[in-house]
Amino acid sequence: MVAASHVSELLDLANLTGRRLSSIRLLTYADILPDRGPSGSLRFRADADKMGYDSVVPMTPGVRSVIDRVLRDRLGIGNAPLFPSPKDLGQPVSRYLCDKWLREAERLAGVEKLDGRLWHAYRTKFATEMVDVPDRVLAKLGGWKAIRTLDLYQQPSDHMMLEALAKRRELREKAGT
Repeated sequence: MVAASHVSELLDLANLTGRRLSSIRLLTYADILPDRGPSGSLRFRADADKMGYDSVVPMTPGVRSVIDRVLRDRLGIGNAPLFPSPKDLGQPVSRYLCDKWLREAERLAGVEKLDGRLWHAYRTKFATEMVDVPDRVLAKLGGWKAIRTLDLYQQPSDHMMLEALAKRRELREKAGT
């Protein structure tokens, strides 16, 4: 079933890359750069990004595994969409259908919707998990054009704050110096 395959792969890529749904669902076979980097790279095109941001990002082994699943299950070349519409294989799947699939997957899994707007919650999760990564690197990885935008996405948990406090080194000056 197309929907089951698409939603799993879309969800995995959203979770593993931190990219907006539009940047993921509009990927084409030409955007896969298998020989660039140890596991290859993905090109996220400006015309597929809300902010018009164009970037090439190395694939982790996890992302490469998802891309390999797509390549195994759906052959294509060039500008053909990695995630074609079930009604027109030459067009990418619509945002609305992806939203419907995610709602249904959450319902079937018996999980509550994450805070945020559907797919965007995975963007926040990605940014929060990467809180220890330098802002410039994180912005490049997740497709944030402005570093200050990360302040909106990173949501430190109680666990993260306790961990930071445990690493605190209190500085004291010696008396008389």
